[in-house]
Amino acid sequence: MFHSIMTVINYPRHFAFLPFGALAVFVVLRLHNESIFLISNGFLHAAAVVCALRGAATWLRRALFAAIAPILSFAALRVVSLLPAAAAQFIGFCLASMIGAASYWFLVRAFWIRKLTFISLLSAVGLCSAVTLVWALTFRHSLFFAIQPLILTIHTLCWWLAFSFSLYLSERASSA
Repeated sequence: MFHSIMTVINYPRHFAFLPFGALAVFVVLRLHNESIFLISNGFLHAAAVVCALRGAATWLRRALFAAIAPILSFAALRVVSLLPAAAAQFIGFCLASMIGAASYWFLVRAFWIRKLTFISLLSAVGLCSAVTLVWALTFRHSLFFAIQPLILTIHTLCWWLAFSFSLYLSERASSA
């Protein structure tokens, strides 16, 4: 699947880090610490990106990227609280996913992959939204079940995989 095309991110390494991040998310959720989840959600994926960069980047730049990502993640999830309660369970999660994917895509573009195109943005938003839509439709009648640690961890991992896969496809297309 991963060809020897030179990309900014070493995708085999990046994808290998994601399950470890998901394990950390699961542990945080099992400890019933949702506030740390909101921070770790964005940070752990950003850390997987930073640790898989091919080129030299200062640790300050890497740290800044990893610090901004959870802020974007938290801000996107706060969108849910702005909607009426009935809509928040479904529309809110999907909207938060779209805003989160778009804002994170702009962050990745600003810091690491300047050649990302508008099509890449649509791909990232579309894939991440699809993951969240499937999750929301599957668990819409049981929000309690949807926020169980294992279920939420699986959603987080799938969202990360969708976002990263969109980056991989974009980098591969632009290098071909």
